[in-house]
Amino acid sequence: MTKQTLPVAGDDLSDGFPSVEKIVKCTLGHALGDVTDSGVAGICTIPINTQVTDVGWMVEVAFDGSLTITLGDTNAAAGWAESGDVGATTVDTYINWASAHDSASSAPAYAIAPPLYASCEEAVEYVMDGAAMTKGNLAVYVKYHMAYAQKYF
Repeated sequence: MTKQTLPVAGDDLSDGFPSVEKIVKCTLGHALGDVTDSGVAGICTIPINTQVTDVGWMVEVAFDGSLTITLGDTNAAAGWAESGDVGATTVDTYINWASAHDSASSAPAYAIAPPLYASCEEAVEYVMDGAAMTKGNLAVYVKYHMAYAQKYF
């Protein structure tokens, strides 16, 4: 897995303007040696004073075997994507974003109100559960910006 830690070095900003939103891509897959039949693992480390605004995912290589994947954090294992959101056995043709849900009744918790990771370090995590597999690759995208309109980080 290409686990990422968001950089804490920021951009020089004009007074009063928020930080530029950025995207980091994290890849996990069977061929990378980090996906087993089940487990929980951090995909992306979120430092303090960071606002995560959305998480997206794209199955690049379909997983074989019966498998469910959720995306969340330690507070809500399916906060960004519930098991029915990530079609692990089907290749995606575009990035699926948590915020793209049509209604609040079917959206994961964080799609409605993105969490602010301001007081402690946090991690975007995946939970995987299923039968033995021999292939599969999932790309996870994290949209973020540094909070509080900081000029230097």
